[in-house]
Formats: sequence, C-alpha cells, structure tokens
Amino acid sequence: MVSALSVLAAKDSNLRFLLVAYMVAPTFWGLDAFYLSQERQYRDLYNDVKKKQESEIDFSMDATPYKKGKNTWLCCLAASTVWTLYVTILVIMLLAGFIFS
Repeated sequence: MVSALSVLAAKDSNLRFLLVAYMVAPTFWGLDAFYLSQERQYRDLYNDVKKKQESEIDFSMDATPYKKGKNTWLCCLAASTVWTLYVTILVIMLLAGFIFS
C-alpha cells in the first residue's frame, strides 16, 4: 500500500498521496504489533497447558493472564522484527518526500 501511494505521489507530483502513506505505515506497524502480542500470549498459554496433566487442563482459551512483560502491545511495537521493517519504510518515505519536493 505504501509503495502504491508512493508511486502515485511520484507520477502525479502530488504529495498528498505520500502524506496518506505516512498515516498508513504507522497504522500497519500498530496492527503488526497487536498480532505479535496476541501470538506471544497464546504461545505462553500453550506452554503452560502442555506442562499440565491431562486431568488439570480446563480448555480455556483466555490468554489475558499472559498479557504482561514482553507480551504487551507496547513491547511488541519495539520488537526488532517489527520496528526495523517500519522504520525502514518511514525513512524511505522521508527520502522520497525530499526527492519529490
């Protein structure tokens, strides 16, 4: 989506498309962090369940008790697998903005 908006900005020399891309990239950054947070919570839930005896398992899929530490949304925003991608995208967009203007 960012690429398409950047191409439109370059083709028409219209920086409004690039401004929309500046809103899209952080939105997807936050969304990726949210899904990484959910994944980490369910992974911790799974790890706890696999340690239990079969008679102790209650089959609850509630992962909210694991929403702490590295599993929070803010920690996932700063996860190296997430921030490196989006910082790179934002830097490229900044450079493209300077080139086009």
